[in-house]
Amino acid sequence: MEDDVIQVQDQFYILATASRAGERSAVLQHGDTFALFDLYGDIGSLGGGEQGLYHEGTRYLSRFRLRLNDRRPLLLSARVKDDNELFGADLTNPDTPLDEHGAVLPRDIVHLFRARFVWDGTSHERIRLWNYGRSICAWR
Repeated sequence: MEDDVIQVQDQFYILATASRAGERSAVLQHGDTFALFDLYGDIGSLGGGEQGLYHEGTRYLSRFRLRLNDRRPLLLSARVKDDNELFGADLTNPDTPLDEHGAVLPRDIVHLFRARFVWDGTSHERIRLWNYGRSICAWR
């Protein structure tokens, strides 16, 4: 646990490397095509053997994950429109150790927006990134 705590003057900072989102799923559907994935927008990253991209009853995609420096982003919010046509998720980077000397990319520096929809037998996704950092890292 001590490696997860940073002290800057009289302030203590605990590294956040994962969020605690439930295993709820999101579903998009258009015609004979549907996608089942988690609230991060990932397919098949944890459990959920039924997740995937399906067309006319056949699963064509069973694993599709987004990672930042080999780490899963933290979930801020996720939603599916009532008509199950559009999915959106707001994500941010977790605390990420950068080297063995204690350099850390602090959480909430990079904002990701993930939008996905299914149309005419095809899955479409757009990912937008914003960098809100002024410096490259913090030091432990």
